[in-house]
Amino acid sequence: MSSIVDITMHRVPVTWRTTWVFVEVTLDDGRTGWGEASDAHAVEIAVPRWDELTAAYLGLGLGDALARLATEVTAAGLAMGASRALPADSTLLGGLDQALCDLDAQLAGVPLAAHLGGPTGPSSIPLYANINRGVRERTPREFARVARDAVQAGFAAIKCAPFDFLVGDRRVDTGLRLVEAVREEIGGDVDLMLDAHHFVSHDELRAVRSRVLDLDLRWIEDIAFIDDADSVKRAKDILDIPQAAGEFATRPDQVVTAIESGALDVFMPDVKHSGGDRRAVELGRLAAERGLEVSIHNPTGPVATAHSVAASSAFPTARILECAFGEVPWRMELLTDPSLESSGRARTTDAPGLGVAVDADVLQHHQRRVTEVGVAHPGSLGLDSLR
Repeated sequence: MSSIVDITMHRVPVTWRTTWVFVEVTLDDGRTGWGEASDAHAVEIAVPRWDELTAAYLGLGLGDALARLATEVTAAGLAMGASRALPADSTLLGGLDQALCDLDAQLAGVPLAAHLGGPTGPSSIPLYANINRGVRERTPREFARVARDAVQAGFAAIKCAPFDFLVGDRRVDTGLRLVEAVREEIGGDVDLMLDAHHFVSHDELRAVRSRVLDLDLRWIEDIAFIDDADSVKRAKDILDIPQAAGEFATRPDQVVTAIESGALDVFMPDVKHSGGDRRAVELGRLAAERGLEVSIHNPTGPVATAHSVAASSAFPTARILECAFGEVPWRMELLTDPSLESSGRARTTDAPGLGVAVDADVLQHHQRRVTEVGVAHPGSLGLDSLR
């Protein structure tokens, strides 16, 4: 059995708020596997912790590494408990798991999608555009512009998180103005999703119920935490719109709790935060078997998208996949096959493993970039300044 000789974290600055973190694992036969561990935690925490977590895997055979990793992913999920903190260990281990699964599928001579339980041949899935990190100024005009660009690029569904960075007593109204501008711009034929990021309380949701209903949403995301069944049910009782959640789920009991509430409609595992491809598929299958739509949470880089497409193929109820839109024009240039994302769809390949790698020359070029400082959210300014 091939053994691990190198594990490297590659950090790529993208924008003032985004850094893509790619994981490269090399075996003694020269094969490499790729994963992504973006959004693990602040760099001051994530990088030292990465070194601690991965040191024990050097020299291990691939089978032993996969077995050890499964145990550590479970332990990391249990250690989180009911904490609302960023799941640093689960996310870092998730990036490692993706890379090891890529290698395991390569050695088996099968595509990663098939290795995870999906079809053996190529498959594809529609993408929806998450425009939240693509906006340069968080104003109605800018939200509408990026949404328009996404539709023109072939996306038939748009998601935004309008309440991020807002403060003050007008924050809910201000956030709704942002998403209302998107709906006005894209019209009624394009699906729209709203991610609340847990910034709207049940009382606030009740107060703006009619405005939210007027948005004609495909789903509303993260009003309640997935493992708080009472809160999930309360949100659904207030607003009978399909509810989506689950991006930080790491354990089966969290998923079962939400399903049994009867209020969750769309489960959103993440191949990073859950602890990797294997755990994301395990959790997603629990939801799919009970009839819930499974839509993988994927607002980060192109390597995570490639893994998310492969994992999505294992779910019969997967209908659409998230894709970060509008951050940088060179996103897909990082991959050896840039055509994996195109015209609002993403596809798997029939090559063994993930079927794609990170282009070393392009990676090194963009690692030298200096990102610009972002524009502050004008959430507490006068409404005229938001036009």
